[in-house]
Formats: sequence, structure tokens, C-alpha cells
Amino acid sequence: MGAALDAAKGGADACLGTLRLALYLSLDELVREVVGAIGDALDVHNATSLLTLANALDCAPLRERVSGFVVTHIAQVAESDHWRDSVPPAEQQRLLTLAAAAHANPIGSSLGSDAMHDVHELVAVADEILLAQRERFEEAAAALERERPGESADYAARKLDGQRDRITLLEAYVKRQRVSLESSASAPCKI
Repeated sequence: MGAALDAAKGGADACLGTLRLALYLSLDELVREVVGAIGDALDVHNATSLLTLANALDCAPLRERVSGFVVTHIAQVAESDHWRDSVPPAEQQRLLTLAAAAHANPIGSSLGSDAMHDVHELVAVADEILLAQRERFEEAAAALERERPGESADYAARKLDGQRDRITLLEAYVKRQRVSLESSASAPCKI
């Protein structure tokens, strides 16, 4: 039994060494292969350690792979002592928010699994929701213009102005998030 444990530990050490070297040499294809191998070994017991490692190495591909796993298995991972001890509160909140969004995602629900594993999908969903809000706003504004003026029309116009301002603010926020995600996705991993 001890030999098997030593072999497994040696394999993990070799994998980590290969990842560090691939990051150092900017060998993106090798990074993807190693991240794939690490991802295949993910389970609820090692997910928080691997998330900590991904953050320490500043390796976006590994962080995304582990985050997707954690989001899918949030109930089991969040019960562990490692979750409370090694995952910073802001990261916990980010993953819990993604898990809640994934759970509420009708596309993921219809597929029988949580399909939203990363922030890119969350931003895309927010973008779609804003598009629908913008369309409803434009319909309401057009309807208001067809109505006859009066006190209720003035009240409705004020409400629509407030709604337009909220939509504009949210659109700007989603655009900033998308730009931030695109720039972080193109940035190389650091060691």
C-alpha cells in the first residue's frame, strides 16, 4: 500500500513540476495537457488544494478547470474544512454565486446538469438578460408615446427614465466585465 501511495505522490509531484516548467517556458500546449491531466484527477477532496495552487501559480486554465468542478460539486466541496481554511472569502463568494447562477440557469437545468462553470457564461447570461430588458424598455417607451398625455403618462415617463438609466449602468458594467475577462484570458500564466 505504501508503494502505491509513494507512486501516486511521485506522479502528482511530477505533474506539478511539469506544470511549473511549462508555465515558466510559456509552453501553452503543454500547460493545457497538464491542466487536463490534473482535471482528470479532480475530486471533492483535492479541489480546494488545486484551486489554491492555481491561484498561487496565477494559472487561468487551471483555475477555470478547478472552478468549474467546484461549481458543479459546490455542496460537497463547501462542506470540507479545507474550503473554510484555504479558500479566501471573496473566492468562496464568487464560486457560490456561480453555482447559484448555474443552478438557476434554465439551459443547464434542461440538460440535467449545471452548465454554467465560469464567469464567461455568467457575463453572457447577463448580456442576454439585459438585451431582453432593453427590448421591453423600448416597447414600453413606444407605447407611452402612443398614449395620450396626462399625469399617469408623466409618472410612467419618470419610471422609464429611471429604468433606462439602470439598463445603461448595467450594460456598462457587463461590458467592463467582458473586457476584463478577455484581457485576463489572453494573459499568460505566471509562476
